[in-house]
Formats: sequence, C-alpha cells, structure tokens
Amino acid sequence: MKLTKKRLKTSTPSSAEKVKNDTANTVLLEHHKEFDSIFKPLSGEGERIRGIEVINPEVKYYKREVLAYELDCLFGFKIVPITVIAKSPGSIGSRQLWVDGKGDSKFTAKRNDPEGVVKMIVFDIICGNTDRHRENYLYDSDSKKVWAIDHGLCFSLNNSEFFCTFVPYKIQDDIRNGNMKSSKQYFKKLPVCLQNRIRAITKEQFMFHFSKHGLKNEGDLAWARMQEIIAA
Repeated sequence: MKLTKKRLKTSTPSSAEKVKNDTANTVLLEHHKEFDSIFKPLSGEGERIRGIEVINPEVKYYKREVLAYELDCLFGFKIVPITVIAKSPGSIGSRQLWVDGKGDSKFTAKRNDPEGVVKMIVFDIICGNTDRHRENYLYDSDSKKVWAIDHGLCFSLNNSEFFCTFVPYKIQDDIRNGNMKSSKQYFKKLPVCLQNRIRAITKEQFMFHFSKHGLKNEGDLAWARMQEIIAA
C-alpha cells in the first residue's frame, strides 16, 4: 500500500495504546486497518518539554515534527517518515507513519547505510537539532535503512546546544561555536544530485515551510546554516 499524507491525516485508528517508553505517558501508538502510526498530542507537550533555552516554547513540538518531514521532502532525503498534523479525540497533534527499526548502534547504521547517516547529519546541521541521540533514529536491519525520528527539539534559535551522535565531539563544538567550516565535509559526501537539489532551493521555497508553522526566525537561522555548509 502506498500511503498518502491525506490518508494518514484522515484515517481513524481502530485502537490505540500508550507508548511504554514515553515518560509523559501521552504518546500513542495507533493501529489502523493497513498501517500503524505514532500520535504526539499537543495536550501532552507541557509535560514533555525539556528546559532548552534555544528552543522557542511558543512554537509547539508537533509543528516541528511536521516541519521536519516537509524539509526532508524538500531536500529529497527520504529519511523522515510521513508526518502530518492530525486530530485525535481530545487533541490536535502530529501523526507519523510507524516504520520498522530500532535504535541500533550508530556503528551498525554507519556501516550499513552510510548515505542515510550522511543525510541525517546534514539535515541535523541545517535544522539545528539539539537531540539526535540513540533513541531518536531507527535502523531497519531488513531494508538496511536509517530513519530520522523525534524532531520536537529541532530548529533552535542558535547553535549552542547542537547535538548529533554521529558527529565527532570536536566538530560538534565547532558548530556550537558558530564555526561551520569543518561540517562542510558532510555536505560534500552527499550524492551530487542531492547537492545540486539543495543548492537550487530558493529562500522563498525554504522559508515558506517555516513561516506557515510560525518559525520564521528559526528559518532565517537554518537558511544561514545551509548557505554556509553548501558554500564551496
């Protein structure tokens, strides 16, 4: 079955259960007739918010989840599962297609899907991710594919708390201090077709997605980061 965004948005789950490892006890694993999904409700965000000063609390997590998927589509990476804004009884939130995989060793992921890992690193640098730890990516050993998930703490207001477990500490420190020179190597490792695709993105195209989710300032910063890493 080829799932569309409309189908994911409008489908009514036949049942749902709380995700066991969610500390706030609000995230739902939804079971639909032909697929499963993860629903993250706005109503549970107050309990889940971690005190990171560079994340604007006025812009809700579920919108960041959807924006991450939209940018993944814009870049042509195909590493973020389909994610939409949807309604569940009692709350609006983000609904993401459930994908197979587990938070495997980063060495396993790098060995078996090196291109996917490079895409994730470039994505995290541009998007100012503060939270790419082992539980926020999945590795599907059957398809040998990496998936990027949990983007509620993306799109920071500055680089000071950037974190991606796949990036060496020295380069992470450079990024946190605003020095993007050493991170350009990851962009150059992307397939040339993706490099060209990203270089062809206009600021108007890029900012459209940020503005509609109320993240214009964060979008300006993400655009600046992107321009730095794609510069020759």
